[in-house]
Amino acid sequence: MYTEDQLLTAIAKATEEINDKTFQIKDYVRGYNDCFAFLVCYEKHLRKEKSRESSLRLVKGYHNQEGFFDSLGLSGYTSLEDLAKVMLFEPVKNRVPQAGDIAYEERQSIGSAMIAEKDYWVSTTENKQGVKKRRKLLFKELRPILLARPVYI
Repeated sequence: MYTEDQLLTAIAKATEEINDKTFQIKDYVRGYNDCFAFLVCYEKHLRKEKSRESSLRLVKGYHNQEGFFDSLGLSGYTSLEDLAKVMLFEPVKNRVPQAGDIAYEERQSIGSAMIAEKDYWVSTTENKQGVKKRRKLLFKELRPILLARPVYI
């Protein structure tokens, strides 16, 4: 099991990496400094040399949420849960989040992948502000389509 310190350190490093990418380029680029790229960076910093990043059939070449799901299918994944399992994240059935969990939720037809810190979900913004707090963690999450926890390897 990962310690809370390991999880929060990985989130901080992924945040720094995505923010660096965001502020070095002119535009928000899906697959480079978006919420999915944030999750991949988090996994990489959490697992270090055991990262699954290099073995992932990376989802790429999308320009919107619909394109992400099209690319997901073209990359061989049957669902977000399938992708999470390949990345070694296990669905949280009781819907009670902990620091280090990942989630995907849709609001007003806009999807966002997020990572749980201690009190907030954090994710990227599309207006070049980098990684920001999205909303407070709830005791029991009902909205996310997917809520998953990193499997210790």
